[in-house]
Amino acid sequence: GALRGVFAGSDESLKFQACLPLLRDFHDADAWIYVLDQVASTDPSRVLIAFNWIGDTKNCGQPPHPKLLQRIGELLAAKGDQRRAAVQALGAFTGDETNRLLVKLLADEDAAIVRQAEAAIQAQPNRELVRRLLSEALLASQDSPRRSQVELLLARLEQK
Repeated sequence: GALRGVFAGSDESLKFQACLPLLRDFHDADAWIYVLDQVASTDPSRVLIAFNWIGDTKNCGQPPHPKLLQRIGELLAAKGDQRRAAVQALGAFTGDETNRLLVKLLADEDAAIVRQAEAAIQAQPNRELVRRLLSEALLASQDSPRRSQVELLLARLEQK
């Protein structure tokens, strides 16, 4: 409650500092959205800190809040660093919709996004769901580069 109070306040510096425990310990959707938006900041140190916080937040075993999922979808439609941050944030969550988005990102034109999606998929705790979604993607894929990408990822998952 105290952290939410600080976060709701008008002091930007305190609000930013309150985000890390809200992300890490409580997976607060508003804090996630705020930190994701900091990736577009003109302050390079704030951008770096935001990326570090997103990257340091491990899979919580829960699906993202619908509001956060919507914001991630908006950022995935954008260009540049915000897309990378969105994929990193998405990887901190689990669930059907999260995994569907991650599998869809395997066909992205940006190789860095594909690598992040692969890493996030491999970190997902529900292996059966991931295998099922990858198998569905494999059946639906006519694109040979994507198809081989999915086959490789499925093979890696089978080895674990």
